[in-house]
Amino acid sequence: MTDDREVDASAGRIGVLFPPAIVLVATTISDGPVSLIVGLLGAATLVASAWLLGEGLRAEAAYNARRVARRVARRPAIPRKFMASAMTGVGVALASYAHHASIPAALLYGVAGVAVHVTAFGLDPMRDKRMEGIDTFHKTSSPTLWTKLRRICC
Repeated sequence: MTDDREVDASAGRIGVLFPPAIVLVATTISDGPVSLIVGLLGAATLVASAWLLGEGLRAEAAYNARRVARRVARRPAIPRKFMASAMTGVGVALASYAHHASIPAALLYGVAGVAVHVTAFGLDPMRDKRMEGIDTFHKTSSPTLWTKLRRICC
């Protein structure tokens, strides 16, 4: 019996991003309502960032697989890893503010979080990879309504 499931290489790298959100909620639960709300927002942002990073790493793996197989690949429509880095910075800033840091200190922690995230996971591929002589101007993902009507009538 063969196993045709694909191995998700990004699962191990992303798994370390979820425990800080749990720790954040656990440490702000007894600090009062404002700290709790800011901590919950920070934890939700960190979890959403980790999920978005996973999607970005899967999209990058598909991009690299297409590039190797056909030497033609389009860049991702949504820069998920870039958005995950920004969300990580916001989550880190909220986490530090929830633990009574000043606003400038929280912003500095957020910038440091973005820098570490980009260093660890990189950015999205921002260019299309294509072979020489391929025309992408006339290539669309789906025919327009006008094209469908013209095929039916003519």
